[in-house]
Amino acid sequence: MVLKRESIKRKLLSKVLFRIDYRQLSDNELNKIVELIKEMKSEEFNGFTTEAVSSYDLQVNDSQVDNKNVGFKKLDDCINYVFFKEKAGTDCFNLKINKSFVLLEIYPSSLYKGTDIYYELYSDILNMMFNELKLFNLSRIGIRKFNNFFYEANKLSDINQIFTDAMMSVHELIGSKFKRRLMTDSYEKKLYGINIVRELNHGLLEVPEEEISGEKCIVQKEVYLVGFDYDMFSINNNILNEMKENPKETLKFINDEIFNIFTDSLQPKFIEVLTQVNPDLRKYSIYGGE
Repeated sequence: MVLKRESIKRKLLSKVLFRIDYRQLSDNELNKIVELIKEMKSEEFNGFTTEAVSSYDLQVNDSQVDNKNVGFKKLDDCINYVFFKEKAGTDCFNLKINKSFVLLEIYPSSLYKGTDIYYELYSDILNMMFNELKLFNLSRIGIRKFNNFFYEANKLSDINQIFTDAMMSVHELIGSKFKRRLMTDSYEKKLYGINIVRELNHGLLEVPEEEISGEKCIVQKEVYLVGFDYDMFSINNNILNEMKENPKETLKFINDEIFNIFTDSLQPKFIEVLTQVNPDLRKYSIYGGE
């Protein structure tokens, strides 16, 4: 049986990034696109601003692209035009566009229903850019998805109840108390590069605990903040051409592949837990996650 994304009721997802990089636009081209987005998507966003491009914005998570300039000459001269949607209780998202890339940042809420609506939004903007710009050449496309939660430190030896040994081996984690552990894997699949980063950071978390009397109090627990960064990208010309022909389907393919990598990393019994409505993840020593 193939697991469908909508079957997952309890999410650990904290952020999703859609990003394409392209040859550097002129000031006139960029201004034209920004104005067209304002006209086309005024109902999709409830705010607009500009900001300086940060060094973090310029980073891409692979060695095949030059992070040092990504088409820019000076960082001080770079501006992000930012369209955003912020509303309590719903997903928040930002569209950042500048001379060298367009980035959609999604911050899922507890009501997150998946990425379908964002395929439409992002694809509409890309199709407009393909139609309006005569020399619009892509250099890279990719999606990154971030998952994180807190895990009780003294239960680290049980973490393979959640993850497969291939994704996070308990033998690599137990035996010594550590403040931070970083594990990375990189490989290629179907003309795409894939990076998987797992990070654990030790700290203290205030957790409401129930006493025998039935009253709740706050206790501090030693935990690890467990973070997973799944990144799938391509700089292959055939894939970039597919993106130009059908951006929605290309984005959907990448996102489905990342979902399959994520579910393949989990133990079957834990996947069953995530398909339940409001499961108590504390039984698995997990705190956090929507």
